[in-house]
Amino acid sequence: MEMRKLGSLEVTLVGLGCNNFGMRIDEEHSGAVVHAALDAGINLFDTADVYGGTRSEQYLGRALAGRRDEVVVATKFVAPIDDDPSHAGAGARWVAEAVEGSLRRLGTDRIDLYQQHGPDPNVPIEETLTALDRLVRDGKCARSATPTSRVSRSTRPNPSRTVRAWPGS
Repeated sequence: MEMRKLGSLEVTLVGLGCNNFGMRIDEEHSGAVVHAALDAGINLFDTADVYGGTRSEQYLGRALAGRRDEVVVATKFVAPIDDDPSHAGAGARWVAEAVEGSLRRLGTDRIDLYQQHGPDPNVPIEETLTALDRLVRDGKCARSATPTSRVSRSTRPNPSRTVRAWPGS
């Protein structure tokens, strides 16, 4: 399988998007898809806390049990995960809570790439970048990303190494 560098992460050219896990695909079939991807040499698995009402992360975490160190797990935050309006967005409090929920559901101690799933016009980008920087510094995620259009409007420089440009962006 052809590999690419994504910052310090080495990922397969082909990744598996897990957005249908917990929605169109039940846990048994989700596991079969993950195992087929692993057998094909795929190491990049992309999900989000909102997919399948958080079930995508749960199903992926259980399917990867015992093989976590062989893969790169990317997940996302920002979209509402339930009816509580405080369970969404890119504010520092929610970023800290959301990553803990994702870590628990994925059954892991780290997320390889933690991504802001979309803009949050109600939160200054500096607040989000600082929160993501804290997660990297605390070892909860190896890399983080935020929409580049928001970064370009930022009035202050990035506080650390949290934002990485995607190839071709």
